[in-house]
Parts: sequence; C-alpha cells; structure tokens
Amino acid sequence: VRELAFEPEADAVLVGFHLPRGGFATAVLRELIEAPPDSDLA
Repeated sequence: VRELAFEPEADAVLVGFHLPRGGFATAVLRELIEAPPDSDLA
C-alpha cells in the first residue's frame, strides 16, 4: 500500500491509498477495520 491517507468526516473516515497492480482494496480495508462478527466483512 502506498500513499495511505485518512480524512475524518462527521460520520465516517475517508481512506485513500494506491495499490500495485493485482492488489485488492477489500483486503486492505479488512485489515483496517474491525467488523461485527455477523457482518459480511468478518
């Protein structure tokens, strides 16, 4: 992950980053958040 950036908003956090070709954003985001056990992200 390159150029990782966070920007707080009122009800959320905007996340920006660059991935190498073949990288998966969902895998990066999964590592950054803690999803509830009953969610599809867990």
